[in-house]
Amino acid sequence: MGDPRRPLEKLLDTGLGNDFLDLTPKAKATKTKINKWDYLKLKTSAQQTINKMKRQPMEWDKIFANHILDKGLISKIYRTHTTQQQNKEQNKTNLK
Repeated sequence: MGDPRRPLEKLLDTGLGNDFLDLTPKAKATKTKINKWDYLKLKTSAQQTINKMKRQPMEWDKIFANHILDKGLISKIYRTHTTQQQNKEQNKTNLK
C-alpha cells in the first residue's frame, strides 16, 4: 500500500488544498457573514471603550487615582467617607 498522505500532498501541490472549499458560493456567503459579524463586534467593542473614556470620574475614582501608591490609601478613603457622611447628616438636619 502507498503512503496515505500522498493523495493529500498531490492535492496541495495542485493548489486546491484548503482553499478548495472557499470557491463554493455557499462558503463565500458564510465567510462574508462571519466577516461582517466580526466587524460589528469590533465596532461595538471600540464604541464601548470610547464611552468608558468619555465618562467623568466618580469621587472614589479620583481618590484612588490620586493615592494609588500611598500606603495610607485605606485611611484616606475612610476619612473622606466619614466626612462625606457627616456632611450629608448636617445637610439633612439643616433642611429640617
